[in-house]
Amino acid sequence: MDVKRQLVLNLHKKGLRQVDIFRKVQSDNINLRFIQRTIKRYKEHGTVDVKRKPGRKKSVRTKDLVKKVRDKIRRNNKRSARILVREHNISRSSMRRVLKENLGVKTFKKTRKHGFTIKNKQDRKQKYEELFLLQPSLNAQNDRVYAASIEDIPEEFVERLQNVSSVMVWAAVSAGHKFPLVFVEKGVKINAAVYEKEILRKNLLPHAEAVFGDEPWVFQQDGAPAH
Repeated sequence: MDVKRQLVLNLHKKGLRQVDIFRKVQSDNINLRFIQRTIKRYKEHGTVDVKRKPGRKKSVRTKDLVKKVRDKIRRNNKRSARILVREHNISRSSMRRVLKENLGVKTFKKTRKHGFTIKNKQDRKQKYEELFLLQPSLNAQNDRVYAASIEDIPEEFVERLQNVSSVMVWAAVSAGHKFPLVFVEKGVKINAAVYEKEILRKNLLPHAEAVFGDEPWVFQQDGAPAH
């Protein structure tokens, strides 16, 4: 039996009025509404014990699951809810309740804002020795961040620049070596023939032979059309 309810019941059995009980127990952080409910429960059921809520025990949203999801969100608050569902093998609705009810986080979408080019920044008299602008991609539907409030997001905007120069770069890495970057000249269209001749034969193969020698090695490409 709850200690506070038992205290209220004992004072009620002594014949004290509800307001008198409140004056005696208000220092114990017991309000008048709590006293009224407790006495009403006693009169109706003969006890102040709270019945156990009906329904089965939680089998999905366990404390262990909530802790694992919390740790993953702390490490990467941009983690996809679909990936979390797949990793823990639970339904989307259960994962939404874990995020919203147990962790108290919401999803916030990043938005676009106007960016500054090199000329814009030079016009504002900002001095840079070198400036290499990278314009990140943005998926307006799926690029979301989990946070309790929007103030917790350090960067909520993604800059979009107008008429920005671009450069195509090829790169390769292995467990113990970084291959030299290959900058593709402006106007060159990379198709299968150019990729094989200029990238693979002129750059990859010579460096791979120098690095690996007679040891076997595997070159893993991405899904670009020229590959």
